[in-house]
Amino acid sequence: MTEQRTLLVGYDFSDDYTQISYYNEKHYEPESVSISGPEQFLIPTVLGVKESSKEWLIGAAAQEVAAAGEGMLVDHLVKRASSDETVT
Repeated sequence: MTEQRTLLVGYDFSDDYTQISYYNEKHYEPESVSISGPEQFLIPTVLGVKESSKEWLIGAAAQEVAAAGEGMLVDHLVKRASSDETVT
């Protein structure tokens, strides 16, 4: 038997941080998602690519690779998108 469920997801974007939340039907309120560890709900709004493997990274992982000089960091994503800027 297949149970049909509804999932409500919200994203808050800014040039500094992104937060992802979903609606918890049991508690009747939104809950934020942590991807880096417990209680770390704000994800740095950056992308990065590791030069050695061409692996794409997001958030703190992208910042760490760039700080170590092992890759490129793309920041100010909201500003760049709103001005139709292309990043290569």
